[in-house]
Amino acid sequence: MSDEKSGFIRNLFSPTDKRSSNLAAENEQLRAQLHNVGLELQASRAAVDRLTSIFASHIEMAEANANRSDPVALESRQAMGVLQRNWLLREKASFKKAWLDFQAYAARQNIPNRAIILCGPAKSGNTLLRFVFHNLVNRTLNGATETLTYHQLNEMQRNIGFPHVFRDDGNFRAPHEFNYSEFPLMFHAHHPWESFWPGIGNTLFVVRNPLDTLVSYWYHNVENEIGKRGTISVEDYADTIIDHWIGVFLASFPNADAVLRYECLMRRPHSVIPKAFRVLNIPFKDSNLADAIEMSRFENVQKMEDKSGQHHGHMIFNPNFHLGPTPDWNPDARFARSGEVGQWQAHFSNKKAAAL
Repeated sequence: MSDEKSGFIRNLFSPTDKRSSNLAAENEQLRAQLHNVGLELQASRAAVDRLTSIFASHIEMAEANANRSDPVALESRQAMGVLQRNWLLREKASFKKAWLDFQAYAARQNIPNRAIILCGPAKSGNTLLRFVFHNLVNRTLNGATETLTYHQLNEMQRNIGFPHVFRDDGNFRAPHEFNYSEFPLMFHAHHPWESFWPGIGNTLFVVRNPLDTLVSYWYHNVENEIGKRGTISVEDYADTIIDHWIGVFLASFPNADAVLRYECLMRRPHSVIPKAFRVLNIPFKDSNLADAIEMSRFENVQKMEDKSGQHHGHMIFNPNFHLGPTPDWNPDARFARSGEVGQWQAHFSNKKAAAL
């Protein structure tokens, strides 16, 4: 900057009178505030990048992690699970009823007497994995070539709401007019892992970047429902459910038999899903599983919605299977809404993302 211009700027803010002095002080205060805001934004962006990197690397180690079959840890979890299960059989009549019904069904149908327990926070990829597993069963046993509808999926896999429906209500729901043959049944939970689960079956935990999960959950529970759209912002809504996500993650991540990351399910499903299914002892032929994965791709599920008219997903079917009333959704809502990785960047400020 030239001396002439520098002198002009100095003269402009020179405290030649009280008014100029106040102006100079306000100017310096404003400069300091702007500087702090800039530092805060940089720190927020850096925090988001750092947390995203930590999350990605932390979960990367557990994607269908065969090392989770460490014999000591596995034996310890299963032994504790059997002890907890047997205690529940003695102390809780509702659990005993459901367990005996499950075992009797498995014996009649000559299927494995241990289930696969799929768990994860809502909107993390649970339904995607339900589709993959049951499309695999349908492909293997019936030669199916089309994606199951939500209605068909729920008729096959009726044990949602685990563990409450099973343990507390005493309800085991057998598949409707469907034989699983050599495949285990799948129970489904959005509930944190509990120590009795290994006494029931092997756990598959699905996890997604929590910021993307919170956005999808907001659409699902607020923007989709009639009368709720626009009633609360995504940032305010995220504050109400982030603790639940953390609770499910902290309980389930270290104890699951296999972990799948949503981002990898979307990007390289043919690599990570077979690894997880092998860890869980799910039988499959490579060609059948490959077909099931293709049938379950997000775009094919959307095509199924368009063809069947089931845009609202399983919410509108089998309402008696739900723990609460089935909500009414807006006509333009759909269950398979986006599926995008990184959608949080269009919904959260950097500062909010870092805080979450």
